[in-house]
Amino acid sequence: GNVDELSLAGENIVYEVHGNHPIGRTLLDGSDFDLVRAPNSALAGGDTTENVTIARAILAGTGTRAQHDVVVFNAAAAIRTADMTQSWHAAIERARASIASGAARDRLLQAIT
Repeated sequence: GNVDELSLAGENIVYEVHGNHPIGRTLLDGSDFDLVRAPNSALAGGDTTENVTIARAILAGTGTRAQHDVVVFNAAAAIRTADMTQSWHAAIERARASIASGAARDRLLQAIT
């Protein structure tokens, strides 16, 4: 089925808009960025309590590889959307660094307190 975020299950169709340039269509596969391939079912959450537990585990570095990688992939999409990097590879690395350094966790804590 279709999902509204980047998936680790295979190729993703991404449309990019940059100023007055023509809309670009790109096929992205997480495995091209050393992200694990995983079915969408491997990322199923639950109720609010379970989802908060999963989010905290990912940001603490104790989530599953698939959980971590799907967050990296989608954070990279946000970084690209904000036009903060010139490439998907750079956006992936920036997202990985944000989680690894604890910056992503710190930003979340600032936002909820």
